[in-house]
Amino acid sequence: RKRINLPWYCFGYPTTIKPGLVKAMKSANCHTVFMGVDSGDAGLRRSLMERPMEDELIYEAARRIQDAGIGLQVSCIYGNPGETPEQMFKTLEMVDRIRPTQSSAYIFYPFPRTKMYTAAVEMGYLDAEGEEKVREGISGYHHESILKHPHKELAETLAKVTPVYARTPEVLKPAVRWIIRNRMKRLALMLYVILIPITFPFLGMEGIRSTLRMAW
Repeated sequence: RKRINLPWYCFGYPTTIKPGLVKAMKSANCHTVFMGVDSGDAGLRRSLMERPMEDELIYEAARRIQDAGIGLQVSCIYGNPGETPEQMFKTLEMVDRIRPTQSSAYIFYPFPRTKMYTAAVEMGYLDAEGEEKVREGISGYHHESILKHPHKELAETLAKVTPVYARTPEVLKPAVRWIIRNRMKRLALMLYVILIPITFPFLGMEGIRSTLRMAW
């Protein structure tokens, strides 16, 4: 900070967010920490994502960052193999309880040679056609799910509405939950695009333009 004095941004992991480290980061002018929570369901995190930490550890790490006066961006993933609507709503609830500065949400994408890719194939969520799409580089975690997921529309709606929901005043949250319940993914996408400057306040103009291009 003495030599450069620029704000900076980094990635954090719940198990590494220790009090001394956070204090040092703040004194060095850390502006925002990006921390993946991935799923609000501890069982899903443990069995598929190899993220065995309990919910309270995630909440504690988030509190430490926020109490230090550092911005917090959290991310999550919807539409994982075998994921139920109840598990997806647990993720939304976790993001809502954390109250991050901003939130990112993605659709599960089966990257080859990963445990979750294998699980998607073995569970029947990724067929031969889907595997060929992956080989050709079709779609991605910013787009529509390529899995044959029974709750695909819910996952896609949540992926677009979670960043908005995280910044929505309590009085308006019932309206957003109505959009989710009715799987109105096009309306969710429209809100996501329109509200980018509000849901991602630290993105900057170039970041906003990039996000708009991805949404388009």
